Amino acid sequence: FAIAVFIMSRFSRNVKSISIVEELVEVYKVNIIEVSTGQTTETEDGKLAIYDKLLVARRENVNRLRMTIPGMIRYLKAGFWLGNVPIGYDHSGPRAKQHSHVQIITLNNEGKALRQAWEWKLLGERDFIIEKKLAAIGFKITRKQLFNIWRNPFYCGINTNSLLDEPVYGKWEKMIS
Repeated sequence: FAIAVFIMSRFSRNVKSISIVEELVEVYKVNIIEVSTGQTTETEDGKLAIYDKLLVARRENVNRLRMTIPGMIRYLKAGFWLGNVPIGYDHSGPRAKQHSHVQIITLNNEGKALRQAWEWKLLGERDFIIEKKLAAIGFKITRKQLFNIWRNPFYCGINTNSLLDEPVYGKWEKMIS
């Protein structure tokens, strides 16, 4: 009969939220109820109010992005990393699970093993042999993961985030030149 949503602005941060709600209501005959206000899509006025709240939420998200994306780009251009770091690294800092005042990205024990894997790769070892050698020292990794590692510029100290127009050298220890 209905989907209960606490606050409509949290229903979706996606551009398609209005069309999703409209499809649910018009095609599937599912009502949307905003629990915090009691508004519902059962009436035309209620539908308009709900759609308006989604439109206002979308406008707020666009405005928020206008302010945050330039800061994120400056942060990336300064050589910092956004998001989770790849396997073999530990991440601490203002945008990491382990909090400190400065972003620090360091090689961990897996990273040291992967550095050795890079050396084996440079000597011409095949991935399945490298996988076995790493397993022998207690580091289990799949060939698919290795395949992705060989192609990831992060390991060379390079950031290629989609917000950047061109690659940027990062402020972390590179695993391979």
